[in-house]
Amino acid sequence: MEHTVPLPISSPTIPIEVGYWKDIRTPTSTTSIPMVSSTSSSPYPLPSEFIDEEWWLNYSNRKGTTLTNTVTIEVKDSETFRIESIYSLPELCIYYLQSRFMESYELAPSYCRFDACTEWNLPERYQYLGCSTFTDGVYIWPEGYPHYLLIHHIRPPPDLIQHILIIYHKYYQQYFQKLLDNNKLTTIIIPHYKDILPNLNLVQYDFGTKELGLLPIETYKYLLTHSTTNVSTTLSEVTDFFTTANKTKQIELLQIGQEFLQNSQSHHHQQQNV
Repeated sequence: MEHTVPLPISSPTIPIEVGYWKDIRTPTSTTSIPMVSSTSSSPYPLPSEFIDEEWWLNYSNRKGTTLTNTVTIEVKDSETFRIESIYSLPELCIYYLQSRFMESYELAPSYCRFDACTEWNLPERYQYLGCSTFTDGVYIWPEGYPHYLLIHHIRPPPDLIQHILIIYHKYYQQYFQKLLDNNKLTTIIIPHYKDILPNLNLVQYDFGTKELGLLPIETYKYLLTHSTTNVSTTLSEVTDFFTTANKTKQIELLQIGQEFLQNSQSHHHQQQNV
């Protein structure tokens, strides 16, 4: 990794795995995807066990969540006002899972573990499920995990949903507090998730060394054509970001990543000690 940043905080050495499934597919003549042998001793569950259509129906229409869906902004002289946080919970989870740190990547893309999901397992769509592993410093998941939420209506584990919501609400409050502090909070417009949570696909987190670092440019060029990473969509944008002229932006991205990691891991640490 380039421009590594050591983190002086207590971070988990072993991440919490989510989105890893038992493989029950069998080789067929209609696909050229190499199949993994299924065994009853697999430690992973079947993805079908987590389908929850009711959850998707209840939370896909921007009704907020079971947590409080307002944030309190401090003004002056102890005056406060509240802003409603309106969002689709599944959409928020998908964006969060798509835009965290890179943990590692493989030389071949993954594929959907639902045998009937033939559309997304076509060779020309291999990139859709990606070849990478993402993390927020606490949880770790395959890049294709959001596919199971979006297409198959998998519900993430409750602890992960809670983790995402608490982090999102913290950044949501900071977003409006910053507007207020800069005298720019005139008209309240509900921002998109990407305006609240930083996209950190260009940053890699190493659980072993507990360091953040930028992905080498050649690695990211590879990921542009073999994964769903979406910080930069063109080769010229990637090349420009890694130029010497953009050292300041690179450092700023690492600082943003460090702040996010501290928020993610400190929240998890507090929950563990409750």
